[in-house]
Amino acid sequence: MNDGRNVLNMTIASFVYEDKKQLLNPSKMKQLKNNEYVKQYDKGLEVTLTVKNLIDDSWEWVFWLKNTGSTDTGQIKCIRGLDITTSCKGNVVFRSVKGDNCGAEAFENIEKEMTTGDSVTICPKGGRSSNTSAFPYFDLTYDDKSFVCGIGWSGQWDAAVDRIENEVSVSAGQTNCDFYLKPGESVRSSSVLITFGGADVLKTCHLFRNVHRQFFSLAGRFGGDVDQPISLQCFDRYNWDPQYAYSTEETQIKCVHAAAALGVDTYWVDATWFKNGFPNGVGNYEFTPGFPEEMINVSNEAHKNNMKFMMWFEVERVHQGSDTFALYENEPEKLLSDGNESPDDREAGLPEDWKKSTNRLLNLGNDDTREWLTNIIIGFIDRNKIDVYRQDFNFDPLVYWQHADVTDRKGITENKYIIGFYKYWDSLLQRFPKLLIDNCNSGGRRIDIETCKRSVPAWRSDTACRPPKDDYPVSEWHQNQTIGVSRYIPYHSVSSWYETAYHFRSGATMGISCVFDVLNDDYDMETGKAAVAEMALMKPHWKGDFYPLTEQSNEKTVWSGYQLVNENAGFCLLFRRENNEDTEKTFCINGIKEDKNYSLTFHDENRKITEKTFSGSTLSKGLPVTIPQKPGSLLITYKEKK
Repeated sequence: MNDGRNVLNMTIASFVYEDKKQLLNPSKMKQLKNNEYVKQYDKGLEVTLTVKNLIDDSWEWVFWLKNTGSTDTGQIKCIRGLDITTSCKGNVVFRSVKGDNCGAEAFENIEKEMTTGDSVTICPKGGRSSNTSAFPYFDLTYDDKSFVCGIGWSGQWDAAVDRIENEVSVSAGQTNCDFYLKPGESVRSSSVLITFGGADVLKTCHLFRNVHRQFFSLAGRFGGDVDQPISLQCFDRYNWDPQYAYSTEETQIKCVHAAAALGVDTYWVDATWFKNGFPNGVGNYEFTPGFPEEMINVSNEAHKNNMKFMMWFEVERVHQGSDTFALYENEPEKLLSDGNESPDDREAGLPEDWKKSTNRLLNLGNDDTREWLTNIIIGFIDRNKIDVYRQDFNFDPLVYWQHADVTDRKGITENKYIIGFYKYWDSLLQRFPKLLIDNCNSGGRRIDIETCKRSVPAWRSDTACRPPKDDYPVSEWHQNQTIGVSRYIPYHSVSSWYETAYHFRSGATMGISCVFDVLNDDYDMETGKAAVAEMALMKPHWKGDFYPLTEQSNEKTVWSGYQLVNENAGFCLLFRRENNEDTEKTFCINGIKEDKNYSLTFHDENRKITEKTFSGSTLSKGLPVTIPQKPGSLLITYKEKK
């Protein structure tokens, strides 16, 4: 047994073959290349494990299983991309966050202190990796050590943590695998990103976020830091109101001009362009009559105004009655069904007519289907000069995968589908090297290290689809979401319906989507411009270390806040909620050098600015701040004085 850091000399993954557990330890496998290890098993099964040491104590690995023989392999079960055991003497603390549920609990913190005999199991719902009940990122502290882990499986996975006497074991992988491989077939495990650190788990989180930013996000693919979009997107505000004729080129170009006046860097066309509209037209790739020349004139107008053009697609869901449904209706290997009745519907006791599915799932695990789709979307991107390809996915695929599985091949449809999904995105990125993919799945329900490697979650929750109201406190939810998600990943964003500082800042990260009322003749463009301009103050610091300054809470009686530390500068964003009675609160500022002086700029709720200088020793003891309004906010930007 070791301390869990010498990855090349320890068991790090496993699977069950013909009812016997097989442990994958790089030192006990044949090394082919610097990062590649292989092992042969009976009946032609070959396992290839790739292990990369990224930075210091940060590692990435994944393994593939292939049938190299001429007959079927034995039965393969329990493919665990992560399977490690480490020694520990004291208590173990497990932390993670929930997935997105489009509500108050989205990305809510999970924490459990574990003693001998305790266990934790987490898994998402419905086959999307960060849906509702689990998020594929977590951390563990034990004795004077810690590690932070990200799982790369964009389908149905589970993770288990078990505390047994002087050990703690952690495993994760695709749920419910039980299949054989035919000759020439191959499948893969979930991938793993892990960073080992010391007793200060927040410091380990900072190291993990930095590795994630460099190797598993925009920065890694583009070879440097890439900004998230600051966009105008008014679909949710205007699409349902016929007075705006939103699904027309004329209205979209009006919105482009408004976006240019606001100063955003991206114009975003959402689900408003295709025949029969959303959701009944999902699966149609023909434009509505409102766009006689497709989207090229809107795109050109955005580019003329120095903005990128972003366009929505939902390619995996196929609605009955759509053109894609008609094309593949009689080819079940290409268009997956759920059997017209889902287990969730039966359990809920819904009426019979509600149990009939109106959706099919385009099978990305089928090579012909995936190639067909790839060519269609490449054509759209090319003809319409799309800079940001937005892919939404608004239903759960798990029951469709399960319905397609045959006897002794449980989980094979999902595994091939996930491999095909990655191939599809990789094909787009190969064809368009500068393309940015926005990963949306009814909000943030498919966020993991594999999707983040190829995309950015620019709409991390569908809580953003509605404006804040007394019974829908979305601004406070967004504050909580930022605190939860930012513990692990550096790039994510959501929206704001209003320009006022409290609401806008609640949704602001490195990027934001503005759902402003720009088609209103009385719209206050100056306030909108001021909100957008403020993003430039915060944007550079998101590549730094994240510190929560408060706990998450849905109470309206508290303050909420966080800090980003980027070397010798950063910002604090603080919120006083509407029922809080404390106009002043003191916060400790992190990352301060006591022997230096700092220039602080205070941006109040009215965006008025006050500048002050403080010594580092003063700031390290705590900074009293005042927010007179409730609700109200305060943005503090700071930098070390030379």
